[in-house]
Amino acid sequence: RMASTTTQLILETVIKGAENVQSGLKGIGDKMNNAESASKKFGLGLAAVVAAAGGLGVAMIKSAAAVEQNKISFEVMLGSAEKADTFMRDLAAFASQTPFDLPGLSNASKQLLAYGSTQEQVLPQMKALGDIAAGVGTEKLPQLITAFGQTQAATVLMGGELKQFTEAGVPLIAGL
Repeated sequence: RMASTTTQLILETVIKGAENVQSGLKGIGDKMNNAESASKKFGLGLAAVVAAAGGLGVAMIKSAAAVEQNKISFEVMLGSAEKADTFMRDLAAFASQTPFDLPGLSNASKQLLAYGSTQEQVLPQMKALGDIAAGVGTEKLPQLITAFGQTQAATVLMGGELKQFTEAGVPLIAGL
């Protein structure tokens, strides 16, 4: 009977040990699952950061390309790189004092230059037109630039331009 008790005791000890090992392995498995989940979350976060950085890099490259394109345009329109650099610095300073963005002001400036404005006239004209646009709606600036430029190029206010000013919210008829 002693052998049977010893055998039973050994079996119980082995079973207890196996249960402890099984419990320990389950704990390790849970910790591995937690680690896997954390690493997946980290990987997703890292991928989001990399994607955002890539998007920022693309935006920076596009912005640099736009600046270079504007510089070339102003060099051609103003006749020299020095004049273009000076004008671009003045335009950037002007943009920082207005509700308008630099790309929009660059396009408007190119339009005014194309209609015959001189480098010295552009910023004062932009200020006057910008003040009007601030009163009637900043989104109207391109429309005002077009109407003003066409009037300037024709050297006379025609019915079509008068209509454009009126549609932009500028009551020129009352002033006439």
